Amino acid sequence: MESIVFYIVRASVYLLIFTIGYFFLLRKSPQASINRAIILISGTLSVMLAFIPANYFNIDSGNGQRVVNLPVIVVTATGNISNVTSRIGFAVSRFEPIHYIIVICSILLLLILIIRFAQLGILIYNHRAYKLEGMVVVSLDQETSPFSFFKWLFVPKGLNNAHHFGAIVAHEQAHFKRYHSIDVIFFELIKVLFWFHPAYYFMRAELRAMHEYEADHIALARFDKIEYQKTLVELSFLGGLIPITNPFNVSLIKKRLLMMNKKSKHQPLKKWLFIAAISLSVGLTAIIQSCDFQKSAKPDTDVVPQLIETPVETAAVVVDTTTSEIFTIAEQMPAYRGGVEAMTKFISENIKYPEDARSKSIQGKVYVSFVVEKDGKISNVKVLRGIGRSCDEEAIRVVQMMPDWIPGKQDGQNIRLQYNLPVKFVLH
Repeated sequence: MESIVFYIVRASVYLLIFTIGYFFLLRKSPQASINRAIILISGTLSVMLAFIPANYFNIDSGNGQRVVNLPVIVVTATGNISNVTSRIGFAVSRFEPIHYIIVICSILLLLILIIRFAQLGILIYNHRAYKLEGMVVVSLDQETSPFSFFKWLFVPKGLNNAHHFGAIVAHEQAHFKRYHSIDVIFFELIKVLFWFHPAYYFMRAELRAMHEYEADHIALARFDKIEYQKTLVELSFLGGLIPITNPFNVSLIKKRLLMMNKKSKHQPLKKWLFIAAISLSVGLTAIIQSCDFQKSAKPDTDVVPQLIETPVETAAVVVDTTTSEIFTIAEQMPAYRGGVEAMTKFISENIKYPEDARSKSIQGKVYVSFVVEKDGKISNVKVLRGIGRSCDEEAIRVVQMMPDWIPGKQDGQNIRLQYNLPVKFVLH
C-alpha cells in the first residue's frame, strides 16, 4: 500500500512538470496532431518514469567518478511485542486513512469505467444497427448528440435522414481512423492514478479538444466550411450519453470555430523554447529520481537491519594525489570476512536508530563512502548524502567500527578501493 502511494506521488510530480511545459508553450498552438502526441507522451512518461525506484542513479565518489554500491542496509524501528500481534500492528500502521482514500477512490473509478463499457455494450445489443462507410451506425431512441466509440456511431432516430448527416459521419469517421477512442481509454485508465490531480483534468480536456480539432480538419476536406459550422451550431444544444465516447457536440464550439479559421505560423523561437522546456524536464526528472518519498510514522523501539538490495556494478579509477591510487573496481575486490551476511549481522548488532531522529520522525537514506586500505583497514569514512538528526553520525560510527576486510588486489598487489554503503533508516 505504502509503495503504491509513493508511486502515485512520483507520477503526479512528473505529470505536473509536463503539464506546466505544455500550458506555457503549446496550449495555443494550431498543430492539433502535435499537441495530441505531446499530451499522450506526457501521460505515458508520467506513468512509466514513476516505476523507476527512487535513488536509481548511483552516487559518485565526490569527484565525478562512480563507485561500487554495497547492498542497502535497512534500519527499522519496530515495537517490542509478540510476533503475531507485531505483524498485525505493522500492517495497520501502514494503512493510514489517506492510503485507504486513494486506493478506494481508484478502485471505484475503475469500476465506473467497467460500467461505462457495459453501457456501450447494452446500447449496441438493444438497438438496430447498420453499416455505413466503414462505420456501424446504431440508431438510438434517445435524443442525444451523435457520438462514436471506435467503429460504432451512435445517432438518434430521425437524424439519419437529416441534410447534415454526412458531415456527422465524416467527423466521427475521422475519430475512428485517428484512433481517438484508444486515447480516451488510456486517459480514463490513468485517471485511476490521477483522479485528485488538477493537471490531469486539464490535460484530458486538452486531449479531447485536440481530437475535435483533428476530426474537424479531416471533415472540412469533404464539406463546405460554412455548412459544416452550421451543423455544429445546430447540434450544440444536445449532450452525449457516455463520457468515454467521442461526442460530436462538445462544450468548445467557439474554440472549434476559431480553430477552423486559424492559420499555422512558423515560430522558431517557440520551438527553441519547447526544446529548452524538455531539457529542463529531463533535469527535473533526474532530481526527482534521486529523492526518497518516505512517510513519517510514530517511532517505536527496537532496531532490525535488513539486506534488501543487490550491489550495483560500475567501473572507474580515481587518483588521490595526496596518498596513492584509489580504485573503484579491481581484479580481486575487497571482501568482508564472512561475506555480506556477516557484515549485515555486524551492523545489526551495533547500529542504533538515534533517539533524536526517532523523536522527530526523521527517516531516509544515508550514503557513506569509505576506503578499504591495502591492509584491509577502513579509512576515509564520510557521508556523501545524509539526512541529519544524528543518523549520519550513527552510520559513520558503525562503518568505522567494522573489522579489517580482506584487501583487494590488482596485478597481484594489494590496493586501496572505495565503496559506498547506503544505510536506510525507516520508521514503522
